[in-house]
Amino acid sequence: MNNAIPMLIKSFSKGNDYHPAVQGIVIGNEFNRAKDISVANVVFFTNAWALIEQQTFPGHRKVPIGHPVAFGRINNEYDC
Repeated sequence: MNNAIPMLIKSFSKGNDYHPAVQGIVIGNEFNRAKDISVANVVFFTNAWALIEQQTFPGHRKVPIGHPVAFGRINNEYDC
């Protein structure tokens, strides 16, 4: 994560900030569909992202970071 997260942030940055099109970051979209990803995994990654972002990219504007989001039905019911 220490290498991958900065590379991801750089990939959608422009100069010393997030690209203007970036309005927020959603991590773990539909994580419940993957058998090897848990809520704890997503929370850990989201917290790691926020910490690395603050330390490595202090000049970037702050954008909302969220997790998890799922829109599909399971057993004919929505997750929420």
